Amino acid sequence: MDKALSYITVLPETQSEIKNFAEKVLSEIQIREALPLLARLSAMEKLVKAIKDGIKDQLMEEASLYGGEKSFEINGVRYTKTERKTYHYQHCKKWVELNAQIEAIEKHMQIGEWIDPETGEVVPQANISFSEFLTVVLKK
Repeated sequence: MDKALSYITVLPETQSEIKNFAEKVLSEIQIREALPLLARLSAMEKLVKAIKDGIKDQLMEEASLYGGEKSFEINGVRYTKTERKTYHYQHCKKWVELNAQIEAIEKHMQIGEWIDPETGEVVPQANISFSEFLTVVLKK
């Protein structure tokens, strides 16, 4: 049996290959093929997430082997180590209170107009927009 990695290596790798492959798939889709394709793509998204999550530590360890450089290139692919800064405000009583007020105002405005208790201003019900989409639940 082939190694699982061998299936991944036949997929497009470059931006131009991805673009060409996507265009080819889109041009080939026939009636009654879009929904099964969506199911397969959803499975692929879950697969990619599971693999990336599973190798996260290994990726960072491997990247550290490239001389501590923030950015480096391997086989024409540029990798850049970045950091995400996340602020946490839950320890600030005022922040917690203001967020609770915002949530209360949003709930009021979802069902009707809201009257600002400080100014008496009557604020109309929140605007609503809708978008249609499909959810996909894959077989177990």
